[in-house]
Amino acid sequence: IWDMWYNLKFSDLSKLINADGRYECPRENCGKNYKEASSLQRHIRYECGGQKKFRCMMCGKAFSQSTHLKRHLESGVCVKYYL
Repeated sequence: IWDMWYNLKFSDLSKLINADGRYECPRENCGKNYKEASSLQRHIRYECGGQKKFRCMMCGKAFSQSTHLKRHLESGVCVKYYL
């Protein structure tokens, strides 16, 4: 069933509106909800879906968004532990 939600089309997200008018993640025990459909779609793809395509070359940690990898690299965490 999760695969169905992972590949959800943007127009089908209206099925996921909760009583408060927010878009709610269909994954069991997640409970996250968003004001915008695009935010839920991003959450399903990268947070709950586990699709992490940006990997740190120093420590191997993977991130769902390039900005998160950039923040990780700028923090200097890998420099402290891996050099």
